[in-house]
Amino acid sequence: MSGGPDLRAPAGGPSPGVTPRRVLMVASEMTPFAKSGGLGDVTAALPRALARLGHEVTVVVPRYRGVSVDGLSAEEFDLDMGGHRYWARCFVQELEPRMRVVLVDHPGLFDREGLYGQGSHDYEDNPRRFAFLSLAALEFARREGQRVDV
Repeated sequence: MSGGPDLRAPAGGPSPGVTPRRVLMVASEMTPFAKSGGLGDVTAALPRALARLGHEVTVVVPRYRGVSVDGLSAEEFDLDMGGHRYWARCFVQELEPRMRVVLVDHPGLFDREGLYGQGSHDYEDNPRRFAFLSLAALEFARREGQRVDV
């Protein structure tokens, strides 16, 4: 490689001069759990690179139809959103050192044919679905007492 810095993350960690941070990422896709385009790939690669640099990374994504949670323990809690009560079930899976994924389960919002819609039609409640995902991510971090830097 010539002409620029080597941006590959070392396999060890933390890197010299890097202050480890706690990173919470929320996304609608992450390979291998769900992918419709490049977002799923980026959401898989970026946290892995950050973890290899020594950061603690938690990625929160929906548990879509067909995503197995066999053998994973769950935490369930209620959320108030827009004056309505919803329950969320969160499954945690350690993917590699310093990197884990939280799969947010709520079948009424995420157990559907497509990620964002059917055919060429988006689901009308997509804004509510992804507001719920964000709220569940915040509540999960709060319940864990997790201090988040980024």
